Amino acid sequence: MKQLIFSVLLGATALTAIMAHPAAAAEGVVSITLPAGTAQLREGKGKEITNNYCQICHSVDYIRTQAAMPKDKWKTVVVKMKKVFGCPVPDTDIDTIADYLGSAYGPDSPPGNMGDH
Repeated sequence: MKQLIFSVLLGATALTAIMAHPAAAAEGVVSITLPAGTAQLREGKGKEITNNYCQICHSVDYIRTQAAMPKDKWKTVVVKMKKVFGCPVPDTDIDTIADYLGSAYGPDSPPGNMGDH
């Protein structure tokens, strides 16, 4: 019974979406508009490179809400983003990004809330 109710609700939701945007549904394309991000990374050497590559896939808030990690842990994260998730960061910039993140968002970073900027 629960599956039947779920199926009916799912079908109604899909039908509503198609009726609201018939051209998009016909092409199989659905579009959404997200609010612009306003968070900024802390100042520091490597900020621009970090900003450019990391925001290809996620917002600055994603970085700012991570636990404070030293450079080597951040490097592991950056390498994972490249190898697992396909971030196009060049190998030559991985250390620059890890250095920046370790100094700006590491255990020895300036005091205050990670989301202070």
